[in-house]
Amino acid sequence: MVCGYANRIAYIDLTRSKVRFRKLKERFLREYIGGRGLGARYLYDLLPPKIDPLSPLNVLIYAVGPLTGTGAPGSARGAVITKSPKTMTFDDSHAGGFFPSWLKIAGYDALIIMGRASKLSYIYIDFDGKISIKDATHLKGYGVFKTEEVLREEVGDKQAKIASIGPAGENLVKLSGIIVDKHHIHARGGPGAVMGSKNLKAIVVSADTRNPRFEIKDVDGFKEYNNWYVKEKIFSEEYSWAKNGGTPEIVEWSNEAGVFPTRNFQTGVTDNWSLLAVETLKKYRTSKAACYRCSVACRNLTRIKDDKWGEITIDGPEYETIGMVGGATGITDFKAVVALNSLIDDLGLDTISTGNIIGMIMELYEKRLISKNDLNGIEAKWGDAEAAYELIKMIAYRKGFGDIMAEGAREVAVYIGGD
Repeated sequence: MVCGYANRIAYIDLTRSKVRFRKLKERFLREYIGGRGLGARYLYDLLPPKIDPLSPLNVLIYAVGPLTGTGAPGSARGAVITKSPKTMTFDDSHAGGFFPSWLKIAGYDALIIMGRASKLSYIYIDFDGKISIKDATHLKGYGVFKTEEVLREEVGDKQAKIASIGPAGENLVKLSGIIVDKHHIHARGGPGAVMGSKNLKAIVVSADTRNPRFEIKDVDGFKEYNNWYVKEKIFSEEYSWAKNGGTPEIVEWSNEAGVFPTRNFQTGVTDNWSLLAVETLKKYRTSKAACYRCSVACRNLTRIKDDKWGEITIDGPEYETIGMVGGATGITDFKAVVALNSLIDDLGLDTISTGNIIGMIMELYEKRLISKNDLNGIEAKWGDAEAAYELIKMIAYRKGFGDIMAEGAREVAVYIGGD
């Protein structure tokens, strides 16, 4: 066994409902380090030229690296590699949480998914590492949160980790992503649409963390170095921002630098930045959280309780979400940003791309280039969180003008025309 790797790749043919296994090519391990490198090489070898990214010929790869699952700081991440339906070229997207580590612990360095299932399906990797393709037609139209709940009950493992798509992915929305652990997302480039085009609703992994299916050559030396790194680096002043507030700390810094995305980037400064900043987040934070065995613990678990939005608990929001769902749309109500963040995650969209589109729509509305008649009666005014909420649903379900928004900002611009 090559240490640091599980030395196993699963080729999953959804068209034929067949799975085959291969060992890693050792030459690749030296030339292409990590999940991104391996995924890129396998995609290069397997992908026919000039194919439609939403056809069965596209390949969807989920890959992890040699440190994933080991407990090394910041290493609990996986990569999705595919051909993008948005850019028509190479797409790689990364996310943390627990799912990537579960895949590695279950004994896989990569899943290479090909073809298209005849009906909506999900992939299940059980505690023995066996892979099966199961019926998911009962999950059609479900949001990510309900999908995870149902599948954990279905496989009988409350600790199972899941990568899934929401209605946006099913509807081939090019802003859609693949959600892991409810609030982490592989996004930009439309990987959720690729997964939806394959009639694949989810990947579910059960794993015994006491018996990982990979080896570390020098366990004692690895632990010693990890402990040193955590003590000298992670617990140093350099990382204090991540442990104390996480990425929302960047709100103040970016506003001071004049680069906080405000009203569709019409300016880089907002007078109301403090309403979205980390000190506001802390009023709603219930606890800090970490990805699998990560000492940084940069995540914030927040909860709001509001007459308008109800009671919502999320992992976040991160700076990128605050900037794009909040700043870029002129929304400075922190509770509204949390509510929109939750909706976007559940529908399987990407907060960055979705916030970008909504900000664009609000500017077009302000300049009278579109009207409420184009938007199913929605008045898309700056700072209107309820309007944003409805626009998000239009995108996910491709309703009315949402069908154009679902294609991306460029397609909206082409539709509007002009200079």
